[in-house]
Amino acid sequence: MKKSFLILIFLISITFSFLIEKFIFNSFFLFTDAQNDKEINNLSNNYKTKNSQEKGIKKTNFITEEEYQKIKQNFKKQDNKKEIKSKKENNIDFNQKVVYPVFFTSQAPSGQWKNEIFQDGCEEASMLMALNWAKNDNKKLSKKQVETEIEKISLFEKEKYNFYLDVSLVDVYKIIQDYYNYSHIKFLETIKKDDLIKTLYKEAVLIVPVNGQLLNNPFFTSPGPEYHTLLIVGYNPKDKNFIVNDPGTRRGDHYHYNEDVLYKAIRDYPSGYHQVIKEKHKRAIAIYKNKKDIN
Repeated sequence: MKKSFLILIFLISITFSFLIEKFIFNSFFLFTDAQNDKEINNLSNNYKTKNSQEKGIKKTNFITEEEYQKIKQNFKKQDNKKEIKSKKENNIDFNQKVVYPVFFTSQAPSGQWKNEIFQDGCEEASMLMALNWAKNDNKKLSKKQVETEIEKISLFEKEKYNFYLDVSLVDVYKIIQDYYNYSHIKFLETIKKDDLIKTLYKEAVLIVPVNGQLLNNPFFTSPGPEYHTLLIVGYNPKDKNFIVNDPGTRRGDHYHYNEDVLYKAIRDYPSGYHQVIKEKHKRAIAIYKNKKDIN
């Protein structure tokens, strides 16, 4: 009897130890699993929060992961559209040189400077170069062709306006329309230096009247022409120079003038012959190849 009792006590003891061990073992793994789940959730939430902050999306518990990814994709599409629109609106790079290969001629192609038609033919030569570029695909002209054209324009001016020596920019504007029958032009009144530069980047060249004595061109007969007109065909932002076709010298093909020097020299003068300049107007005429570029 005593022996049976001891055996029963031993079995109860073993059973109790086994139950306690199992309880401890399960509790440990339940705790570990809970910790792992928590860490996984934290990682997932951190990923969502980080990515949503990058695109301005607030994390919410009311959207699925699939919906969340769709929202991200929509933001990317919007960003791409903004970038494309920005490139289209700012497609002009003002840090790059702009220059047009405009055919050059001096106003006296054969050196006939004593002939008053050519001696005072800077306006006619500037119009010829500009319109030959805009209308005629920049054809190369012979000296004889240039001389004939300058003479024809001068005769037209004399018959229609009763002058042909000094031609104001206002009258140059009329002649381009009346003689050349060309309308893709714009008269620029009270221009600033930046206006000239920006216009050149719109596929346009510029006729400007100047006091040639302020240009300090070493190829002019001293002191230079006080009543003069030339054609601006480009601009170089690196050295801040305007590039011009200056008909006042046979060396005027794509000649460079400092931007401040040229801008200071710009001023219109009246038609006639060396009329007194009562007011100094800074003007220019922009000649465009395409009407769509005029604004």
